[in-house]
Amino acid sequence: MLPNDENDVSQHLAHNQQITQDLLAKDEVVNILLEMSDSSSNDNQSKKPRRPNKERLHEENHERLMADYFNPNCTYNSCDFSRRYQIERHLFLRILEDITSQFPYFLRKPVRYFAASHSKNHT
Repeated sequence: MLPNDENDVSQHLAHNQQITQDLLAKDEVVNILLEMSDSSSNDNQSKKPRRPNKERLHEENHERLMADYFNPNCTYNSCDFSRRYQIERHLFLRILEDITSQFPYFLRKPVRYFAASHSKNHT
């Protein structure tokens, strides 16, 4: 009975080894095809020029949003906020506080770039 079990184990190991080798061979073929595809597509296609970034006035829009909904003496009240954003303002602020306390990624960071208008003035 023991030789039979050892034979089964060795056959099983050989089978698993063959499957692993087949998968590795397929993976190599896929990698070769991908490399060929990438190199041929790069040679045949010229890169499209990127469109210039559009000025979105992030800082001004943030200030307007704060003045409209969150600052003292804001333009719109809690009912307006709820109608516009489909959530009560106090609930939104509670969620905001919980998220920013748990995940510093969501804290407001200073802008680290010059806008196009600023860079023209610094030439």
